[in-house]
Amino acid sequence: MRVAAVQMPVIDSSVGANIEKLSELIDANPGSDLYLLPELWSSGYVVDRWAELAITETPVAQNWMKQ
Repeated sequence: MRVAAVQMPVIDSSVGANIEKLSELIDANPGSDLYLLPELWSSGYVVDRWAELAITETPVAQNWMKQ
């Protein structure tokens, strides 16, 4: 099993941009079976927006990860 630890700058509140960056990193380094992502990789540390992002953006990130 190949495991890759991904380091990337996380853009607060920008799930789409974070998905795009992560997708680029994975596409540039294919072949791993498991990718370890940074904590809060999709939304960043925007505590005051977590409830909103959980409803609107978490499904987007989950669907991307399923694919």
